[in-house]
Amino acid sequence: MKSYWIATTILTTCLAAPSEGAKLKVPGDFATIQAAVNAAGAGDVVEVSSGTYFENVTIAATDFTLRAKSGHTVTIDAGGTGEPLSIGLSTGVTVQDIRLENTADSVGLEIVLSSAILIKGCTVDGTSGAGISVGLAGEVVIEECNVKNTGGNGITMLASASVVRDTTVKNAGDDGIVVTGAANTIEGNTIMDPVDRGISLGDDPTTCESCLVVDNDIESAFDGIYLDAAATGNTILDNTIENSEFDGIELQDGAEHNIVSGNTIRATGDSGIECSSDYCLYSKNKLRNSSQDGFQIESAAEYCLFYKNKVKQSADDGFEVDGASNALVENQAKNSGSFDLNDDTLPGDTSYLGNTFTTVAP
Repeated sequence: MKSYWIATTILTTCLAAPSEGAKLKVPGDFATIQAAVNAAGAGDVVEVSSGTYFENVTIAATDFTLRAKSGHTVTIDAGGTGEPLSIGLSTGVTVQDIRLENTADSVGLEIVLSSAILIKGCTVDGTSGAGISVGLAGEVVIEECNVKNTGGNGITMLASASVVRDTTVKNAGDDGIVVTGAANTIEGNTIMDPVDRGISLGDDPTTCESCLVVDNDIESAFDGIYLDAAATGNTILDNTIENSEFDGIELQDGAEHNIVSGNTIRATGDSGIECSSDYCLYSKNKLRNSSQDGFQIESAAEYCLFYKNKVKQSADDGFEVDGASNALVENQAKNSGSFDLNDDTLPGDTSYLGNTFTTVAP
């Protein structure tokens, strides 16, 4: 996996565990996790031994850790009602190596009105709603987790300066990861078999701004990565997307000033990348075996730059150009089913420089 110097370096430092206070043991000192949580103070650690705990645990704390004892398997089972774990009005909370399951009417883990929260090595399995829901929070890190078999989104983020990293999301009933807010990072995750989109940015009218989506692997989604009209100024970098039912990456009209670079997209049911927005940069993407066009540049897309992209074996056109006032520079397309380039704009509406297209529509 590639490493990137991004804001998460600072964030990870901020979330480093403070010096530990008292260690409260479950079931040694307390029969239930909630009882230990209620008794804990700042700096304390609730350490849980192996077992299934039938509870709905609520945390409202500062500088507090809840974790499984090393080498132990700990499950919080909601018993089909409510959330196994919720965190609210908290700062500096760490939850590590806990399994959350069996909610019939809610999410697996909810984080609201909180900051500096670290969720590491946790598993969420079998929820009616989202696996993990983050709302109105900042500096939340979800790391090395496993979220699967959710009725709603795998992970829903309404947050700022937060991270989802090295996490697996599988069999989400809606989108894999939904991101709204600002300056969030979605890095190094594996997303498989969501019912809808792999990663979705923005949920109109809620915006997604200045976020980084980097080095994720997305397989068998409807759209691999989807940018809503409310997604602006984001960077989509070095992701691998395979077997999308529809588009590999889709940008809606209004999703402006985004960068889409270095992505590898294979075997899509429609276009590799569908572009309907203005003022975007598409560079060094590799598209192969699209069932329709490699790049579908819609009529709504204007003032975009397409630079050094490579398209192979599109069933229809390598580049289908319907939007005017765009520039194509040093792109390559070959072995397209119809044409490597099909420009439906008026002469002079699109700028071309140094491209390699073997077949061009008349």
